[in-house]
Amino acid sequence: MITVRPHNPPDTKIFVGYDEKGVPDGWEFCLIGENITFDIEALASYFFKDKSDLSYDAFMLAAAVEYCDCYQKRPIGWSRKFTLNIPVSNPEKWNDPKGNDLLIKALLILTGDIWHIQFRTRNTDVNWPDQAALNLPTSSKAVIAFSDGMDSLAVGKLSKLELGEGLVQLRLGKKKQDKQAPFIAIPFGTNLPKRKKKNAETSGRSRGFKFAILSIVASLLSKTSRIIVPESGQGALGPALVTVSRIHKDYRNHPFFFQTMKELASSLLSVDVSFEIPRIWHTKGETLKKYIEHTHEADKWLDTRSCWRDARFVSINGKKKQCGICAACLLRRMSVHAAGLLEPDDHYVWHDLTVDNFENGSIIPYDKLRGKAAYLKYGRAAVRHLRDLAYLNDPSNLNINAGQIAQAHQMDKQDVMTKQNLLLEKHKHEWETFLTSLGPQSFITMWANAGGRNVT
Repeated sequence: MITVRPHNPPDTKIFVGYDEKGVPDGWEFCLIGENITFDIEALASYFFKDKSDLSYDAFMLAAAVEYCDCYQKRPIGWSRKFTLNIPVSNPEKWNDPKGNDLLIKALLILTGDIWHIQFRTRNTDVNWPDQAALNLPTSSKAVIAFSDGMDSLAVGKLSKLELGEGLVQLRLGKKKQDKQAPFIAIPFGTNLPKRKKKNAETSGRSRGFKFAILSIVASLLSKTSRIIVPESGQGALGPALVTVSRIHKDYRNHPFFFQTMKELASSLLSVDVSFEIPRIWHTKGETLKKYIEHTHEADKWLDTRSCWRDARFVSINGKKKQCGICAACLLRRMSVHAAGLLEPDDHYVWHDLTVDNFENGSIIPYDKLRGKAAYLKYGRAAVRHLRDLAYLNDPSNLNINAGQIAQAHQMDKQDVMTKQNLLLEKHKHEWETFLTSLGPQSFITMWANAGGRNVT
């Protein structure tokens, strides 16, 4: 059961269109071509065989949802309300009650917001890109969403060993490394009006919907039903198991969300897909270690990025680093240690975690850092998350989570509980071993022992 918090947020009404004709009073206008843009080169790497109106409309939906998500700042009560009107080629199909209900359910699970989505007839022709001559697998077996992250590299390479040339990579980064390959980049983007940019919402829960839609369309176009999610156990289940007060559970990489997206794909896009998370019962450290052992690529993982912080805040002397202290960075550093590996400290802005004072861990003097308060905030939150996951004792939440996974994966619930408990025990061991390596005087260790309270 997913519910929103009992408050009555104002309704943000967004009308998506090619011009302002017909925009109802009281609605905000989202201009296609300015607020929603399409990358013609990236789009051509999707529509390499057929000009699919249905798939294009799915992209328009994902872009419009992302626009709404950024447009309206979250209130203290978390939940927002959106009414969204989108032009599509076949509104009868998109307005089908069953499919629309599944769409609303998927967005509620993911964002915790109240959605009402209307579809109308698109009266403007699509600016279709020229058909591209691409290097396609002769027999596609699975699609994997591929980014610059460590799990993406590791699971991608391990899946390649299993599937060979049948593995189709869907690139989620900005780099278009192989312009002769399909799915070279995300084919659309969003751009808020100038008046909204300074107060944009940054929680980004809709990213999970965008990546799921891209994966489903890639699966449809490459004629394969398998979608591989390259996420290890802590990333897939941790955000839903450990939650913060007033914040909706994070299901972005969780089987519960993917099961609803599977049903949505069947109903609206008439495609049968399965979302597979092959490393769901393994820690990130175990995944990294297996990748090294099976591929013998000893150094490539060093070039991956885990940090989600903006380049403006992690660039030192013109070189982009990783912050080293957010939840993603701290999990990475713990996992590297668990895999028995080392990486240079200068990869991180917060390069030294063994010091007894937070401010002394920075690679440059603390008072010269941009956004100092954010580093401290994210660092404390990261320690609390990893610590709370290690010592999780919430039978009700664990039971609900196991039930959701069992239903999505058609597994015995008790078997899921056993696997879930084993994953948490492995995470606990890796966390405690990591803290021991930092020493008792480390500010990380002291924060952890204080339960993440304000210790410096």
